[in-house]
Amino acid sequence: MNIVRLVNQLKIDEGVRSTPYRDTEGLLTVGIGRNLDHVGLSQDEMNMIGIDQSFDLSKLVLTNNQVEILCMNDIKGVCDDLDRNIPWWRDLSDLRQEALANMCFNLGYPRLSGFKNFLAAVEKEDWEKAAEEMMDSKWANQVGPR
Repeated sequence: MNIVRLVNQLKIDEGVRSTPYRDTEGLLTVGIGRNLDHVGLSQDEMNMIGIDQSFDLSKLVLTNNQVEILCMNDIKGVCDDLDRNIPWWRDLSDLRQEALANMCFNLGYPRLSGFKNFLAAVEKEDWEKAAEEMMDSKWANQVGPR
């Protein structure tokens, strides 16, 4: 998988913001789609940014480097989730791995796992059925063309 290409695509799909904003579902978000309400920041990330537990995350201001580090941490988490739950994803082509990682980045693995017909089609390499299943979802309407 080409991580640089994935990060660049995530920047397009998720946007890049150095200060927190409310996403389409009203969740506090920063950087490249980092959900502060559900994911928050790890202790290592808070140390890197220079804040503590008492800091009001709605007042956060990140540097470009900090945005990139958070994104790389999120991508690592996505890949770990995919490796743990659907290890066959590593057998896909780079572009298909990136598409699946992007989808998991946006949805989180618990919600992605609900796309049972889509995942079954991808595992069988039935790309037409996978595309049908992906596009026939509330998610596809929410995120628009990707």
